Amino acid sequence: MDPSLLVKGALFLILVLLMLGVWIKLKLSKLTKVHVISIGSVKTSPPLLLTLVIESLSIQFEVDTGAGVTVMPIKSFKTLFPDLQLKPSVVQLSALSGEITNTGQILVNVKFRNVLHKLTMITCDHNSDFNPLLGRDWLDVILPQWRSIVNSPIQLNPVSSIVDPPSLDELKKLFPRPFNSEADTVIEGFTAKLVLKSNACPIFARAYPLPYGLEEPVSKVLDKMEADGKAVRVRLAEWASPALAVPKKDGGIRYVADFKRTINPQLRVDFYPLPAPEQVFATLANGNFFTSLDLTDAYTQLQLDADSQELCVINTHKGLYKLTRLIYGVSSAAAIFQSTMDKILNGIAGVICYLDNILIKAFIPKFKPGDRVYVKFPHQPTLDGFIVAPSGVSRFQVNIEGVIKDIHANNLAKIP
Repeated sequence: MDPSLLVKGALFLILVLLMLGVWIKLKLSKLTKVHVISIGSVKTSPPLLLTLVIESLSIQFEVDTGAGVTVMPIKSFKTLFPDLQLKPSVVQLSALSGEITNTGQILVNVKFRNVLHKLTMITCDHNSDFNPLLGRDWLDVILPQWRSIVNSPIQLNPVSSIVDPPSLDELKKLFPRPFNSEADTVIEGFTAKLVLKSNACPIFARAYPLPYGLEEPVSKVLDKMEADGKAVRVRLAEWASPALAVPKKDGGIRYVADFKRTINPQLRVDFYPLPAPEQVFATLANGNFFTSLDLTDAYTQLQLDADSQELCVINTHKGLYKLTRLIYGVSSAAAIFQSTMDKILNGIAGVICYLDNILIKAFIPKFKPGDRVYVKFPHQPTLDGFIVAPSGVSRFQVNIEGVIKDIHANNLAKIP
């Protein structure tokens, strides 16, 4: 055999082997091997959990700075997202227990602190159940400051640094009744009782004339009161009071009863003192966060007892309506409602009620340097022309601007 042919054949074989080696190396280089430390490992402390919104679902992830990627068990993925399709993944996963089967990856919408991201999530199959792991790839996007926090020489509280404050939606789920504008329930366990004087005589007053243009809106108000259980139509009554249509700032109307010449002069008015401003300020002293809860149609949240309902009948263009709730205009309404709220809120520190406003204070100690605490500051409550703030109590500027202008005016024409 020609030696030159042997040499050429050997060179060709070597060239083929070299090309094969390069191809294998390129293939292997495309596989990213990622260590996922938490799966199957021994845990000596409770996990740090973070709630993220994934495709409109709130899901708890375990923060794992030892994981290079974010991982979810395939069983959990199929349960939570049955309609989403996975794509093949070139990432290799490993843990202390060995290799983990990668079942695919998917690009998902991730919402954190009201910011939306599109991030890749890996799914895997493992012989043990575990929480979805929030790896460094997602942490670098949603919490880019996490590395500086870990490397900081200041000792920080990781819970206050990373836990997301509850969203408004979560608060609505925890406390549905205060946020439900459609609900019109009564205060449970309390009723209002109106007491007549010993010489009281029933008075039946005629309805006030109603302009034609107001008949339809007033009828809607009466229909809503009846639907909400605040009023009941009756055919007969010993007592009857007229009602007035009062325009509201938003363009609507408020239909109020006029008891001045009917039941008010014949009621034994309850005496119950309203909190003085000094008492309110003393309760709110030493706080650095304040807010107030404005009770919608506050008096009407209190049910009238059966006898009192017979007194609170209004005469309208549609006939007689018996009121089932306490209403503005009754001479003893303020005292009854204030005493009821004081009983309900009794013993709660830093809380005081002034008619339909519940004023609340809180004190949060000064934070240590480096602590990251996310607080949404509420508004500064106002009370009878005063503003309550951490710096103290001050006059409401809008209320005194007119007085200041009057002082500097030297003739009547300059007074606004």
